[in-house]
Order: sequence, then C-alpha cells, then structure tokens
Amino acid sequence: MTFPIEYMYAIWLIITPLIVHKGQRVSAGIFVALCGVAFLFQLEVLEYLGKPTGFFSFMNSDVSLRGLIVWTLQTLFFIGISYISKATIGVVYFGATLSLYVFSIVISSVVLLL
Repeated sequence: MTFPIEYMYAIWLIITPLIVHKGQRVSAGIFVALCGVAFLFQLEVLEYLGKPTGFFSFMNSDVSLRGLIVWTLQTLFFIGISYISKATIGVVYFGATLSLYVFSIVISSVVLLL
C-alpha cells in the first residue's frame, strides 16, 4: 500500500500551526496549503502530458517522489525560517512567504522537468 501524497500535506497543515508563532499561523497555513495544491497541479500536468519521469528524463525516479522530496524540504525550510523570525511584522512576513512560494514553484518545476 502506498502512502498518498495528499496525506503528507494534511499532516503538514496540522503540524505547521503548532510550530510557527501565533501571528504567523494564517500565512503559514496558506503557504502550506498552496504548496500542496501547486505540487498536485504539477503532478497532474506531467501525468496528463504522459511524462512520468519528467520532460527530459535525466532522472529515472518517479516525478511524484522527486516532487514530494523537494516540496517537503521547502516546507521544512519555510517552517524553520518562520520559527526563527519571531518578531517579524505581519506584512513583511507575508511578503517573505509569497516570495518563498514563488521560489518554491520555480525550484520544483526545474526538478520535476529533469
């Protein structure tokens, strides 16, 4: 029995508010939810196009495994940065969250294309 990817992001949605600080919970929850949606969207696009190992097939591993590893590392990085930055102003934190989200999409797209 395989572990569904959707469960991993459900676990992250539960764990994230427990780790980040009180004023960061909404932005962090939105970040994790959007990361899960973007990851599933990327997988669906590659599956629809018939590219189970990516466009260039440099790596023989399954795209879902590579994507799960990349998105999990990026989520861990985000949670770590959120935990460290306790006294960040809300607007600055939201801007940093948005820029990390765009960075995450770019990095995961490159890894999934390989």
